[in-house]
Amino acid sequence: SYLRLSVTDNCNLRCVYCMPQDTRNEPEDNNLTIDEYFRAVKIFSKLGIKKIRITGGEPLVRKGIDELVKKIRTVPGIEEIAITTNGILLEKYLDGFIENGVTSLNISMDSVNRENVRKITRGGDLEKVVKSIKKAKENKIKVKLNTVIIRGMNEHEITDLVKFAIENGVDIRFIELMPIGCARNMKGMKSHEIVDVLKEKMSNIELEEENSENKEIKRAGPAEYYNISGTDIRLGFISPLSSCFCDTCNRIRVTSDGKIK
Repeated sequence: SYLRLSVTDNCNLRCVYCMPQDTRNEPEDNNLTIDEYFRAVKIFSKLGIKKIRITGGEPLVRKGIDELVKKIRTVPGIEEIAITTNGILLEKYLDGFIENGVTSLNISMDSVNRENVRKITRGGDLEKVVKSIKKAKENKIKVKLNTVIIRGMNEHEITDLVKFAIENGVDIRFIELMPIGCARNMKGMKSHEIVDVLKEKMSNIELEEENSENKEIKRAGPAEYYNISGTDIRLGFISPLSSCFCDTCNRIRVTSDGKIK
């Protein structure tokens, strides 16, 4: 089991399926302090938590995030420190993360086309993100890409995204669009539809579902993974609508204002 620690609800992007363009970031007054997040980690470590995932909003907009990572590294029993980020500010913090033992990064990437990234994220910078991905890989930090496919926006890039993952030695996970809020009038793609596209357009690769010989093996989280033959790359699907995973959830979440879920 591991702890998902949300350190802010704010974000520096306004992705079309997530936030209205005119959303304003809120003051952090109601959130826990860096020391309070640190105290929470110490308490959970004594209860057996070994992995911490720092999330947001966008966690790198939270002042003191580098200090928090440094503190978490000192906690006995914590074996992994992971961060989920859009990667825009990663260049600023990456050296410190490398020094202070961050083990993995989940980075949002919905397109490998510079203009489409800007369109979907309303301000994202593809070059910055790719530069940080390469640097993280060079320093032995494991990287996964998180991708949301939206019909009419980026479904034509499915194969390009997988090719990017293979070329850069990173796993890629397709996350099912949640049709709520800003996305309520958008249409996503189910995992089997994406697999069908890949099998049709990338006939040179073979996809083998992990644990396919033993369906009783419990997944270590919400993603269902396929191995891409001839590579070390895994293709993952997180499908909260078409394949609900609540009964196998192994996460504890602390929200930015200190609530436990």
